[in-house]
Amino acid sequence: MTSHITRPADVTVASEIMTRSVTSLPPDMGLDDAWKKLSKLKFSGVPVVDDGTVVGILSESDVVRALASAAFSDHPVGRVRDAMHSPVATATPSTDVFAMVDMMRRDNIRRLPICEDGKLVGILTIKDLDRALLKMIEKRNAEVHSKPAGAAWDPEESRKRDKK
Repeated sequence: MTSHITRPADVTVASEIMTRSVTSLPPDMGLDDAWKKLSKLKFSGVPVVDDGTVVGILSESDVVRALASAAFSDHPVGRVRDAMHSPVATATPSTDVFAMVDMMRRDNIRRLPICEDGKLVGILTIKDLDRALLKMIEKRNAEVHSKPAGAAWDPEESRKRDKK
């Protein structure tokens, strides 16, 4: 048996909830400097951007792994490009929350760069998605509870509302 889920017409998209001012790192930055910047800003990870284009994501775990490797060997600390995750999943400003949740779950990621015409225009974190989904649930609950007691759910009425 297959269930069909209808997405609401007023579904939230990335441009409505993304952070537009994005801190990023260049791929040539030293990992020691990248670590200092992440620590100072209290960020767990940031996009790596080369000429406006996202080329990777650098997380705290990536930096710690690389620094530990350098500390226990005679290898130099290295650059951001040596430790970053690449390629990177991205979304567009018009990507809806359901697609973003699916991408983040599928790829096990906590931050999603938002790109338009190949350029970074924002970032969305798992916390941003949590807040957006909770607002959607609260709105739906308010609609359901605003119906008179005993009023039956009408699937046709729901479809019409979702098409608006």
